[in-house]
Amino acid sequence: MTCRSIQDKAQWDLAYEVLLSYFSWRHGFSNAADLAHDTIAALLASDFEFEKPEDFPKVYRAFARIISMATFREAARRTPQQIDTETMAAPSRDAFGLNPTEMKIYAEEVIRTGRSELRTIEWKAIEQSIALDRSIVGDNLGLGNANNARVFLYRARRKLMKLTGWKKTRL
Repeated sequence: MTCRSIQDKAQWDLAYEVLLSYFSWRHGFSNAADLAHDTIAALLASDFEFEKPEDFPKVYRAFARIISMATFREAARRTPQQIDTETMAAPSRDAFGLNPTEMKIYAEEVIRTGRSELRTIEWKAIEQSIALDRSIVGDNLGLGNANNARVFLYRARRKLMKLTGWKKTRL
């Protein structure tokens, strides 16, 4: 016996009413009538076989469960999710193969080495180039024009790179 062999209109009306209550009351779907129609259409489209006419309610309830799961999946896929920007952490990027903790330790080591090994004017140039506009670094340190300041800063950074063992190919 298949769903198409059910000829009694009363059984189909009862199935429709049960499906309406299933989708509207149990799951709270606002489009319960559409889902009930979809379930009945799926029943008629499939040639699902069952043994007795008494099994028909089990069959349409099973089809309704499949339709409701598909509807839940579709709703979850289509619903925009609110992004909480306050608690969301910035993406962690492995800089040069170092995790954030290693990078912090390395940065502290570079700062310590720069302060102790470089000349004072070289370290000031590097510090000011990080915090200020590069064009005014030369003016603050008395290096004359911007070209002299740029070359001086380049040499100071290169010296710091050699002192800390950082290779240029990794930059």
